[in-house]
Amino acid sequence: MGVHRLCALFGLLALASPLQAGKPGTSQPQEIFFRAPNGKGTQLVAAARDGSNVSTLFTDSGTLYFGFDVGSADSGVIILGTRAGELKHLTYAKNSAGVFAQLDVRTLRTGIASSSAVDLSPDGTRIAYRDATDGALMVYNIADGTTTEWSRGPWAWDFVWARGGASLVLLEQSSPVDQRSHLYEIVTPGERVEILNRRYMDAVEVSRTDANVLLLSYNSEDGQQTFVGTWRMPMSNADGTSTPGEWVNPSLAGRSFSSRGVLSCDDSYLLYGGSGPAGQQMWFTKTLPSGADTVISKAGANAIPQSWSRCATPPTTAGDPLIFREVP
Repeated sequence: MGVHRLCALFGLLALASPLQAGKPGTSQPQEIFFRAPNGKGTQLVAAARDGSNVSTLFTDSGTLYFGFDVGSADSGVIILGTRAGELKHLTYAKNSAGVFAQLDVRTLRTGIASSSAVDLSPDGTRIAYRDATDGALMVYNIADGTTTEWSRGPWAWDFVWARGGASLVLLEQSSPVDQRSHLYEIVTPGERVEILNRRYMDAVEVSRTDANVLLLSYNSEDGQQTFVGTWRMPMSNADGTSTPGEWVNPSLAGRSFSSRGVLSCDDSYLLYGGSGPAGQQMWFTKTLPSGADTVISKAGANAIPQSWSRCATPPTTAGDPLIFREVP
């Protein structure tokens, strides 16, 4: 039922009751956000995890995708990198029936890369984005409107705030010839340290409950399989020694063809891309560690679902908070 509801509705739904003031509710969320074409452009769609309460929060012109990042559940904020090269700040709310609607959208700056990836810092004060001129990694300060260059290189392919916002992790691609990808950590603008170098990596995200653990979408070394896995960043120890980066779970989805993963705000489930019965791109949720896959969208490769970066209230866990990453 959820699949049919989600695929059938991509228009803005009428609200059944007045909007609640300002922000979404504070229960542990199950909402998802993703892109979907509608014939006139590409929409940013919000829905419950089961596919109900579908609503459109934003529409960008053309069929090319736009970048977006969803803030914490209690912020009601989404950051957009539009096709026209605009950095936008969108606010939304949810009514008593659980349906989302846009409250306001404003342009923070222009001249960013078209459809740039964007990432909002955990405290909601800074936005990482890609520069239009040469793809440099830039950071916009929401409070005063200033921008700072954090890294200048071949092209800021993907990036994410890590360690609770203390650093930015940058993914860069080498030439198509060697198909290597490089993962850098940047604590101070302009100073980056390589923390991982391997065959093609496509995307980087971060765990919602452990800011030292990254979620990587990557190819196997032989190039025949794609995975979504968790990887712990290098750590400095109290005794002055250091622990190198290491895989926590190299295949969180538990299947050999998975991509573009993102975790829910409490790390209880995984959103990711995979192949359907006929080989078509589809999007799934998987309750961790070993729940069944549930189809959430057939909107194509550019849907790339997102979830809230942080729950409205801190999630409660029993025992080891990393238990969800055990290999299924």
